[in-house]
Amino acid sequence: MATSRWYGRSKALEVGARQFVEVTAGLNQITELSETTTAAARETELGTKQQATAVGQVTAAVSNVANHSNISPANELGKICLTTSYMLHRLRPLRCARESCCPS
Repeated sequence: MATSRWYGRSKALEVGARQFVEVTAGLNQITELSETTTAAARETELGTKQQATAVGQVTAAVSNVANHSNISPANELGKICLTTSYMLHRLRPLRCARESCCPS
């Protein structure tokens, strides 16, 4: 009878130890995934800051074109539109990259 009691306790300890290992593995996986998520958030933040800087540069460039253009007023709008179109074309990869990472 004492042997059967000891065997039951031994089995319970074995099950408990196995469950402890499983829980520890799960917590380690959660930690790894959390670190990956944090790194992705940092990259997204950096990309957003870079995009904001690029937008500011485009705005300044378009403003400079409008302010320093030596063409007649009738052609000024056309020149601004062409410059803006060119800059937007150049910025398209940034916008596409941002939208694929963080869809609106």
